[in-house]
Amino acid sequence: MVPSLPDLEYDMVSHLARLRAGAVGAARTAEQMPKYYEFTVSVHGIEPRIWRQLLVRATSSFAELHTAIQDSFGWHDCHLWMFRTSGFDGRPIAGVPGDFGFADRPTPDASAVRLSEFFMSKAGAQRCAYVYDFGDDWTHEVKLLGVRRRKEAFGRRLTGGARSRPAEAVSYTHLRDHETSL
Repeated sequence: MVPSLPDLEYDMVSHLARLRAGAVGAARTAEQMPKYYEFTVSVHGIEPRIWRQLLVRATSSFAELHTAIQDSFGWHDCHLWMFRTSGFDGRPIAGVPGDFGFADRPTPDASAVRLSEFFMSKAGAQRCAYVYDFGDDWTHEVKLLGVRRRKEAFGRRLTGGARSRPAEAVSYTHLRDHETSL
């Protein structure tokens, strides 16, 4: 139902009265401002460093962090991926669900695992690895810089970075061996 003109006028008058009374548009306290995790994401083993800095809503899942990373590097989500604990043989945290040949360690569904479950857990992890393209094994260090509050609300935001991203079809070994050409 479309409101009539008198209804719209009443709504505007009512809104203006509440605005003057301070009920609408009042400044948010720090606790009312949206909370974000600030991350740096660096391609592992490449110097000079290829990196991005991101703000991601604190309520986000690992799937949403994956999308933010993909967008920040200009990639198209064409390969399998996962987040895992740091180290050579880290355990899966989240990714595309499945065992991918590691039946003893299936990968939890990234859309069901919240960032807070890993980064704000009792253990308080500060970093993890993001592996993109299991064939070429692009490994990234994901480092939590801190928790930030912002006055405006948004889902994710690219806030910094350096160097051009590697092409999606380039092998990690090829890039590492020819890193000065970037």
